[in-house]
Amino acid sequence: MKSILREFVWIGVIGVVISLGLNTVSPRGLRLSEDYFPRSSPPPTQPAPPATSTAPSSQGATTLPEPAEDEGFKYVREQGLQPISHAEVKALYEDPAYPSGAYVFVDARTRDLYLAGHIPGAYHMERERAKESVESLRPALDQAIKIIVYCNGGNCEDSTFAAIQMQRENVNAMVIYVYPGGMDQWKDRDLPVEKGERGSGDLVKGRTLLGEPHG
Repeated sequence: MKSILREFVWIGVIGVVISLGLNTVSPRGLRLSEDYFPRSSPPPTQPAPPATSTAPSSQGATTLPEPAEDEGFKYVREQGLQPISHAEVKALYEDPAYPSGAYVFVDARTRDLYLAGHIPGAYHMERERAKESVESLRPALDQAIKIIVYCNGGNCEDSTFAAIQMQRENVNAMVIYVYPGGMDQWKDRDLPVEKGERGSGDLVKGRTLLGEPHG
């Protein structure tokens, strides 16, 4: 049995030797140093493109600072009311529709100050009788496209009080505006001022009441 196994081993060895010899002689022989089963390699890495910024270049750009809002405007907004600028107030006063009642001015200062000089055509609203004043002015308030409430301006809070009282009495809040500059700004711009009762026709220039010369 052992002799048979030895014969098989020798036969296998002889076969391998013969095969190697033939492979060396044959031009189609396999190269034993060749790797016929290479591992897959990752694709060559491409260089990354240069980074580009999508943000706009600041070179040559001009950034204008937002104008600071006047303290009076801020205060009016904090009360949940709409401020209106002096330029807008002046434009409404000079609008041909003003005399017809489209725009209503309401002076919320004391009666003495109102009689000493108010925006021509403005109504007076007494703080001590706020509810009654609103009722007496209701026909004018209800037909107005815009209602401009003012007092002295600056730290004066009578205008915001009057505007809030109007809202409480169901006057349309969308048409109520507070003029933060108030009567002080109006007179300082040398605009017409009416003395006495509404419709008195006694008009003077604003700076006259401030003791300043006017042009």
